Amino acid sequence: MEARRLCWFVAAVTAMTLELVRSTGPLMDSVYSSSGMEPAILVAVATYAGPGVVVAGIALAHRVLPQHDGTVVLVAPAALLVALRLAAQAAPPGAKVGIAMAAIAVSLAALVLAVAALASCAGGQRDAAAALSSGLAFSVLTQVLLGTWDAFWRSSFPGWTVSGLMSLAVIGTAVAAARRERDVAALHPRRVWALGPFLALATLITANPAFVASQADVTLFVAGGVAALGLLLAAAVGARAADRPALPLTVVTAAVLVVVVTGLLQVPRAGGAPAGLVLAGVVMVQVTCALSMRGALQPRQDEDAVVSEPVIGGRTVVAATVAGLSAIVPMMLYQIEYRAPLGFPNYLSLTAAALLLGAAGVRGHPALGRSSSRRTQRLLVVGLSATVAALAVVAGRPWTTPDRLLDPSRPADTASVRIMSWNVHYAVGGSGIADLEAVAGAVERHDPDVLVLNEVSRGWLIGGGADDAAWLAQRLGGHWTFAPSADRQFGSLILSRWPLADVRRVELPQGTGTQARSMVAATVTSQLGDLTVVAVHLEDGAGRAAVRLQQLAVLLPEFDAMDAAPLVFAGDLNAAPSDEEIATITRAGFVSAIDDAGDPGALTQPSDAPHRRIDWVFGRGVRFQDADVLYDEQASDHLPVLTTLVP
Repeated sequence: MEARRLCWFVAAVTAMTLELVRSTGPLMDSVYSSSGMEPAILVAVATYAGPGVVVAGIALAHRVLPQHDGTVVLVAPAALLVALRLAAQAAPPGAKVGIAMAAIAVSLAALVLAVAALASCAGGQRDAAAALSSGLAFSVLTQVLLGTWDAFWRSSFPGWTVSGLMSLAVIGTAVAAARRERDVAALHPRRVWALGPFLALATLITANPAFVASQADVTLFVAGGVAALGLLLAAAVGARAADRPALPLTVVTAAVLVVVVTGLLQVPRAGGAPAGLVLAGVVMVQVTCALSMRGALQPRQDEDAVVSEPVIGGRTVVAATVAGLSAIVPMMLYQIEYRAPLGFPNYLSLTAAALLLGAAGVRGHPALGRSSSRRTQRLLVVGLSATVAALAVVAGRPWTTPDRLLDPSRPADTASVRIMSWNVHYAVGGSGIADLEAVAGAVERHDPDVLVLNEVSRGWLIGGGADDAAWLAQRLGGHWTFAPSADRQFGSLILSRWPLADVRRVELPQGTGTQARSMVAATVTSQLGDLTVVAVHLEDGAGRAAVRLQQLAVLLPEFDAMDAAPLVFAGDLNAAPSDEEIATITRAGFVSAIDDAGDPGALTQPSDAPHRRIDWVFGRGVRFQDADVLYDEQASDHLPVLTTLVP
C-alpha cells in the first residue's frame, strides 16, 4: 500500500463516513419516536461500538489471507461500505435504520484501518492529518452544493449522482492504494482512537456549514466557503508545520482547541457575536484539530525503528471501538439535553471531546524530522480547485433574501393574506427520513404569503446536519428571519413573500423547561397594509403549564408594546383548547383562527393519528376568512394550519 494513494483513500472514506454519521440523528429520532429514549441510546451505542467487531473480523481474515494484504485491509471493507451505503439510501423507511447502522460501523472501521496504515508509513502521521482534513473539506463542498441536505436522504437524480461519485471515489482509491506495498511498514501509530472526538467535532462544528452560518449569522455561501478553505488550510498546516520543541506546542494547541470550541458553543442566542470573530474561531478549531490529530498519530519509535506487530492487532481493535464510542457519546449527550436535561450545560460534552482530542495530541518528546509533503500536494490542489468550482456553482443561488415571490403566477392584487403555521420537526417525519423537499412541496401546494415554522434545524445532528432555514428559503424564495430557541442551531422561522421590517427577537423564560425558547416578530407590508407576524414555540410537556404561563407573561406585554394594530402570532404552543394558557391568550383580546373561522374540533398532533390540538394561529385587529388543518400533509409529526386574512 503506497502512502500517497492511501491519502486519497483516507480522504474519500472520511467524506463518506461524515455523511453517514450525520444520518445518525434522524435515524435515532425514529427509534426514539417508536420505542423511546433507552432503545435509541442502546442502538446508537451498539452501532458505534461495532467498528471494533468489524476490525476484529478483518484482522482474522488478514491472518488467513496475509498474501492479500491490500485486498483484505482496504478493498474488501471499501466494497462492503459502498454496498451498504447505497443499500441504505435505496431502502424503505422500515429497513433504513438497520442497514445505515451497519454502514456506519463499517465506515468507521475502514477509516480506522486506513488511517492506521497511512500513519504507519514514514512521516505518515502528517499525511493522515492532512488527508482527514481534506476529506472533511470535500464533505463540506458536497453539503454546499446540495444546500446541506445530504444525498443519503434523496431519491432524486442529483442525490444518486452524488452518491455514485462518492462510491466510485471510495472504491477507486481503495483499489489504487492496495496495488503498492507500504513505503515503510516499520512504525505503529499511537492513538488512532482520537479519530472519535475528531469526528464528533467535525460533525457538529468544523465540517458543519449550517453551524457556521447560524453561529456567525452569515449566508450559507460564506459559511461553506470559509469552512472548506479553513479545512484545506488545516490540511496544509498539518502536513507542513515546522518542527519545534514538541511539548509546549502541543499543550498550547490543546488549550486553544478546548477554549475556542467552548466559546463557539456559547454564542448568545440574542444578538449573537461578531461574524469575523466566529469565523476566525472556526478556522482556529479546524487547524488545532488537525495538529492534535497529527500529534496523536505520532509513532512511539524513531523513523528507523522496527516493530513486529502488524497494523491490525489487538490495539487496533480496541482503538476502533474507542473511536466509535468517543464519536457518538459527546454528540448524543449534546442532543439528549433537549429531551432529558443532564444536569450540566450540554456544550461541556463537546468541550470534553475537544479536551480528549487535544490531550491525545500532546507528546512529551521532540517531534520527528520533517518529511516531504509531496504526498498530499495533489490532494490539496484538487481540494482547492474543487472549492473554487463549488463556490462558483452556488454563487448565484439566493442563500439569503431573494426578492421574488413564492409563486409568481399568483395574482399580486389578491385582497387577502394567507398564513401557514407548521411545526416541521426538523423536516424529519415519523419514518425517520429527513425530507426537506416534502416540506417545500407542502408549502408550494398551499401557496401561503407568510410561512411560520417551528423546530427548524440549522446543523443539528438530529436534523441530519441540514440548514433547514437556508434550504427552504432558497427552494421557495422569499424573505426570512430566524430566532434561535434551544441554541443557535434550532428555532423558529418566518418566511414571507414580502420584505421583512422591524424584526424583533425576544428570549422567553426557561424555568423548569427542557430548553430555552424565544419568539421572533417581523412586519410585512401586505395587500391589507402593514401586518406584524410573530412566530412562537412554547415549552412542551404535560406537566409544564406553569412554564408556558411564565412565557406568556413575557410575550403578551411584548405584543402590547408593538406599534402595530393588526398582529398575528402562530406556532406550536403545546397547549390544548381547554388549557389555562389558551384562556390567558383569549383574555388578552386574541382570537383563534380555527375557533373563529374553522372547525373547533380540529386536531393537529401527532400527524398520523391526531388526538390533540396544540398548533395555533391567533390574531388581534384582523379578520379570518377561513382556517384549516391540512390533514394530508404528513412530512412532520405535526399537521400544518392554514388561514386566510381578509379586510
